[in-house]
Amino acid sequence: MAAAERVYNFERFSPREVVAEVKEEPKAEKVTNIIELPGQLLRQSRRKRVKPLRAVATAVGVLMICGVLGTVIHGQVQLTELNEEILTATAQLSEAQSVELQLQYAADQNMSTAQLEEYASEQLGMQKINPGQITYIGLADGNTGTVVRDVDSKPWFLEIWDSVVALLS
Repeated sequence: MAAAERVYNFERFSPREVVAEVKEEPKAEKVTNIIELPGQLLRQSRRKRVKPLRAVATAVGVLMICGVLGTVIHGQVQLTELNEEILTATAQLSEAQSVELQLQYAADQNMSTAQLEEYASEQLGMQKINPGQITYIGLADGNTGTVVRDVDSKPWFLEIWDSVVALLS
Protein backbone atom coordinates (compact mmCIF):
# COMPACT_ATOMS: atom_id res chain seq x y z
CA MET A 1 0.00 0.00 0.00
CA ALA A 2 2.84 2.32 0.43
CA ALA A 3 3.30 2.35 -3.24
CA ALA A 4 -0.35 3.32 -3.74
CA GLU A 5 -0.06 6.22 -1.36
CA ARG A 6 2.83 7.55 -3.19
CA VAL A 7 1.01 7.45 -6.45
CA TYR A 8 -2.15 9.09 -5.11
CA ASN A 9 -0.71 11.60 -2.74
CA PHE A 10 -3.31 14.39 -2.80
CA GLU A 11 -1.64 16.40 -0.05
CA ARG A 12 0.46 18.09 -2.62
CA PHE A 13 -2.63 19.59 -4.29
CA SER A 14 -4.38 20.70 -1.14
CA PRO A 15 -3.86 24.23 0.10
CA ARG A 16 -1.19 24.58 2.75
CA GLU A 17 -0.41 27.17 5.19
CA VAL A 18 2.61 29.05 4.26
CA VAL A 19 4.87 29.71 7.10
CA ALA A 20 7.06 32.64 6.51
CA GLU A 21 10.49 31.76 7.35
CA VAL A 22 12.75 34.62 7.78
CA LYS A 23 16.18 33.84 6.67
CA GLU A 24 18.86 36.18 7.47
CA GLU A 25 21.01 36.85 4.50
CA PRO A 26 24.58 37.38 5.22
CA LYS A 27 25.54 40.99 4.66
CA ALA A 28 27.45 41.27 1.45
CA GLU A 29 30.35 43.55 1.10
CA LYS A 30 29.68 46.86 -0.53
CA VAL A 31 29.67 46.38 -4.31
CA THR A 32 31.66 48.90 -6.29
CA ASN A 33 32.03 49.39 -10.02
CA ILE A 34 35.76 49.70 -9.86
CA ILE A 35 37.72 47.08 -11.72
CA GLU A 36 41.38 46.71 -11.03
CA LEU A 37 43.50 45.97 -14.07
CA PRO A 38 47.14 45.00 -14.24
CA GLY A 39 49.59 47.66 -15.46
CA GLN A 40 49.85 46.51 -19.10
CA LEU A 41 46.07 46.26 -19.57
CA LEU A 42 45.67 49.60 -17.83
CA ARG A 43 48.02 51.27 -20.34
CA GLN A 44 46.21 49.62 -23.27
CA SER A 45 42.75 50.62 -22.09
CA ARG A 46 43.59 54.25 -21.47
CA ARG A 47 42.03 56.81 -23.76
CA LYS A 48 44.28 57.67 -26.68
CA ARG A 49 45.61 61.20 -26.62
CA VAL A 50 44.97 63.52 -29.51
CA LYS A 51 48.18 64.19 -31.35
CA PRO A 52 48.16 67.79 -32.58
CA LEU A 53 50.53 67.17 -35.50
CA ARG A 54 48.39 64.35 -36.80
CA ALA A 55 45.26 66.48 -36.38
CA VAL A 56 46.85 69.34 -38.34
CA ALA A 57 48.04 66.98 -41.07
CA THR A 58 44.57 65.47 -41.35
CA ALA A 59 42.96 68.90 -41.53
CA VAL A 60 45.42 70.01 -44.22
CA GLY A 61 44.75 66.82 -46.20
CA VAL A 62 40.99 67.31 -46.00
CA LEU A 63 41.34 70.95 -47.07
CA MET A 64 43.53 69.95 -50.03
CA ILE A 65 41.01 67.33 -51.14
CA CYS A 66 38.21 69.89 -50.82
CA GLY A 67 40.28 72.39 -52.82
CA VAL A 68 40.95 69.89 -55.59
CA LEU A 69 37.29 68.92 -55.74
CA GLY A 70 36.28 72.58 -55.79
CA THR A 71 38.72 73.27 -58.62
CA VAL A 72 37.39 70.33 -60.64
CA ILE A 73 33.80 71.44 -60.12
CA HIS A 74 34.68 75.05 -61.05
CA GLY A 75 36.43 73.83 -64.18
CA GLN A 76 33.41 71.76 -65.19
CA VAL A 77 31.13 74.77 -64.69
CA GLN A 78 33.38 76.95 -66.86
CA LEU A 79 33.55 74.21 -69.49
CA THR A 80 29.77 73.99 -69.56
CA GLU A 81 29.43 77.77 -69.89
CA LEU A 82 31.98 77.87 -72.73
CA ASN A 83 30.20 75.04 -74.53
CA GLU A 84 26.95 76.99 -74.28
CA GLU A 85 28.67 80.09 -75.68
CA ILE A 86 30.10 78.03 -78.55
CA LEU A 87 26.67 76.64 -79.34
CA THR A 88 25.18 80.14 -79.28
CA ALA A 89 27.96 81.51 -81.53
CA THR A 90 27.53 78.57 -83.92
CA ALA A 91 23.79 79.23 -84.14
CA GLN A 92 24.44 82.94 -84.79
CA LEU A 93 27.01 82.06 -87.47
CA SER A 94 24.65 79.74 -89.30
CA GLU A 95 21.91 82.38 -89.12
CA ALA A 96 24.30 85.06 -90.47
CA GLN A 97 25.38 82.74 -93.29
CA SER A 98 21.75 82.15 -94.17
CA VAL A 99 21.07 85.91 -94.24
CA GLU A 100 24.19 86.45 -96.37
CA LEU A 101 23.01 83.82 -98.84
CA GLN A 102 19.58 85.47 -99.05
CA LEU A 103 21.11 88.91 -99.58
CA GLN A 104 23.51 87.59 -102.21
CA TYR A 105 20.62 85.99 -104.07
CA ALA A 106 18.64 89.23 -103.86
CA ALA A 107 21.64 91.22 -105.15
CA ASP A 108 22.10 88.79 -108.02
CA GLN A 109 18.44 89.18 -108.90
CA ASN A 110 18.64 92.98 -108.79
CA MET A 111 21.76 93.29 -110.97
CA SER A 112 21.67 91.01 -113.96
CA THR A 113 24.16 91.48 -116.79
CA ALA A 114 21.68 93.42 -118.89
CA GLN A 115 20.80 95.71 -115.99
CA LEU A 116 24.47 96.24 -115.26
CA GLU A 117 25.17 97.25 -118.88
CA GLU A 118 22.19 99.60 -118.85
CA TYR A 119 23.34 101.22 -115.60
CA ALA A 120 26.88 101.66 -116.95
CA SER A 121 25.74 103.27 -120.18
CA GLU A 122 23.01 105.53 -118.77
CA GLN A 123 24.32 106.54 -115.38
CA LEU A 124 28.07 106.40 -115.89
CA GLY A 125 28.24 107.32 -119.58
CA MET A 126 30.17 104.25 -120.63
CA GLN A 127 29.87 102.48 -123.97
CA LYS A 128 30.85 99.14 -125.43
CA ILE A 129 34.26 98.85 -127.06
CA ASN A 130 34.50 99.33 -130.84
CA PRO A 131 37.27 97.94 -133.05
CA GLY A 132 38.12 101.51 -133.97
CA GLN A 133 39.09 102.25 -130.39
CA ILE A 134 41.93 99.72 -130.45
CA THR A 135 45.36 101.14 -131.40
CA TYR A 136 48.40 98.91 -131.92
CA ILE A 137 51.86 100.34 -131.24
CA GLY A 138 54.91 98.98 -133.00
CA LEU A 139 58.52 99.55 -131.95
CA ALA A 140 61.18 100.55 -134.39
CA ASP A 141 64.72 99.27 -134.10
CA GLY A 142 65.90 102.56 -132.67
CA ASN A 143 63.52 102.36 -129.76
CA THR A 144 64.95 99.16 -128.31
CA GLY A 145 67.34 99.07 -125.41
CA THR A 146 70.28 96.80 -124.64
CA VAL A 147 71.69 95.81 -121.27
CA VAL A 148 75.43 96.15 -121.01
CA ARG A 149 76.38 93.54 -118.49
CA ASP A 150 77.93 90.10 -118.55
CA VAL A 151 75.37 87.40 -118.12
CA ASP A 152 77.85 85.19 -116.33
CA SER A 153 78.82 87.72 -113.67
CA LYS A 154 76.86 87.84 -110.40
CA PRO A 155 75.80 90.98 -108.54
CA TRP A 156 78.26 92.20 -105.96
CA PHE A 157 76.06 91.32 -102.95
CA LEU A 158 75.78 87.69 -104.14
CA GLU A 159 79.56 87.47 -104.49
CA ILE A 160 79.96 88.72 -100.89
CA TRP A 161 77.35 86.24 -99.69
CA ASP A 162 79.10 83.35 -101.46
CA SER A 163 82.45 84.28 -99.88
CA VAL A 164 80.85 84.39 -96.37
CA VAL A 165 79.24 81.00 -96.96
CA ALA A 166 82.58 79.59 -98.16
CA LEU A 167 84.32 80.84 -94.99
CA LEU A 168 81.72 79.35 -92.65
CA SER A 169 81.63 75.93 -94.31
